[in-house]
Amino acid sequence: MHPKLGNIYYTAGDDGLVCKWDIQKKRILKKKSFGFPLNVIDINPEGNTLAVGTVYGEVGILNADNLEKLRDFIEVEEGKEEEILAIKFSPKGDLLAASFNQINELIVYDVKKDYS
Repeated sequence: MHPKLGNIYYTAGDDGLVCKWDIQKKRILKKKSFGFPLNVIDINPEGNTLAVGTVYGEVGILNADNLEKLRDFIEVEEGKEEEILAIKFSPKGDLLAASFNQINELIVYDVKKDYS
């Protein structure tokens, strides 16, 4: 759910689509296909950035308004395709955490340092 616009929701799916929904009107406002399965999504506290996780172990950073990529997808563990199981921005929006693989390893990105 969008933190400032309670009627706006976002979804990411196995079909590779990220969708921006108006729940009150029950319709999709915008959708974008990435061509590979996505399985988790979160929005930052400001409501302008989305983070998505893939089944191939990558994290994507998107513009919440137009769903365009803000940077290339980030591989969480080089050379491995570990499914992203959960993704979450910190309450201040300065960090992004992603959990991956079956033993729930966690990686934390510094948003202000371009997710490094």
